[in-house]
Amino acid sequence: MDKKYSAHHKVPRSRGGKQVVSIPDQFHKAWHVLFGNLYDQEVVRFIRGVNALLDTENRITNADLKSLRDECRRR
Repeated sequence: MDKKYSAHHKVPRSRGGKQVVSIPDQFHKAWHVLFGNLYDQEVVRFIRGVNALLDTENRITNADLKSLRDECRRR
């Protein structure tokens, strides 16, 4: 069980966030692997987009996921 914690910005620091929450380090790392610096409704759009890709594609690439993250940030 992971006992290490790290600071996580509720809104990414790169996007002006100041509020920090302490979360398990392993979860923090996994969050950023999956969602990059997306937050709240962007994460919801990203998950819906991934589900749509799973329904229509035989292979999803890192480039597909990066493109989807970028699209979710722009909306």
